Amino acid sequence: MQRFRRRQVQTLVERIEEKPRRLIAVFGPRQTGKTTAALQALAATRLAGLHVAADEPESVPAGGPLPTDADSFEIGPPERDSRWLERVWRDSRQKA
Repeated sequence: MQRFRRRQVQTLVERIEEKPRRLIAVFGPRQTGKTTAALQALAATRLAGLHVAADEPESVPAGGPLPTDADSFEIGPPERDSRWLERVWRDSRQKA
């Protein structure tokens, strides 16, 4: 069976592959396919990626070759505030 793919996935793929590389945030109502679209877009590229959900305690690796040890995906404090976002961004840039 063919997997459903929203047209926004191609837009995300194009943005992910643009240079210079930038943070990409996907916003929208709950349960509308944002995570699925983002993970499909990351999988469609050859780039490493990290899905970080601001409303959930855990993040999962997505796409390309990232370190496989579990500690590399612990992002930080459970509070999702501006300091948390800065840390996620800084840590992601260092890993890149």
